[in-house]
Amino acid sequence: MATLCAACLFEVKNKCELRCSRCNEYYHFQCVGYVADSYKRLDIDFKKKWICTSCNCKQRKPGNNSETPVRNNVHLSPPSQSDYDNVTLRAKPRETPNTSLSPHSHISEETLRSIIRQEVAHILGESLKKHVDGPIRELKNEIRSIHDSISILVKLSSPRLRDTLLASVIKYYQTHNQKKLQSCDLGIGGKTSCPIYVVENLSPENKELHAAARKRGKELGYKFVWIRGGKIFMRKDESANYTFVKNTDTLTRLT
Repeated sequence: MATLCAACLFEVKNKCELRCSRCNEYYHFQCVGYVADSYKRLDIDFKKKWICTSCNCKQRKPGNNSETPVRNNVHLSPPSQSDYDNVTLRAKPRETPNTSLSPHSHISEETLRSIIRQEVAHILGESLKKHVDGPIRELKNEIRSIHDSISILVKLSSPRLRDTLLASVIKYYQTHNQKKLQSCDLGIGGKTSCPIYVVENLSPENKELHAAARKRGKELGYKFVWIRGGKIFMRKDESANYTFVKNTDTLTRLT
């Protein structure tokens, strides 16, 4: 079993400790105020007789206190007025001013300012709470929804590497019966797992166009809607030709 330092509770290794000759506890020499040079200069006899600070405080102090004089019995008499002459009396605590005013009461300027500040702070606090609580609640809901789905943007060194990555994901879907790629497949997340979608990054305009293309394809029974090189393509079935979706007019002309 490893020996622990009684000061820092870390393991004490050989040739770097001091052992108390009374309680037999071990200490790092750094924990009891020694540096490496001073520790090396300590002789063996000193180390054998060394006493830790805790035991040193417990031992009785040297000296003879048997001749300490004993106070004689003193007969106490009732205190006289002169005994109170040098006694300092504490001032009584000031009373809190009464803020309830009557029509004929006098109020100082400082007290009036304090009352006004309290009333203004109360009114502003209620007003801010009424106008801020709603937006803060909406912001919390947005943050919670963002936490459920996080997008990670990856910039690859070349278009060829991008196409290789996308082709690998498509091949995974084909070999796993269209099973979604999971985080556990990449060694992420431990026991919990969530789906991972790998797509090309689009500009905000193309994102809206892609969403519209998927909606239009669903209405017309198109089987395939995909992205390649930042462009959007559609195909009704395996035997049909693909259509390049350039804008919303292209979607309108689809049949």
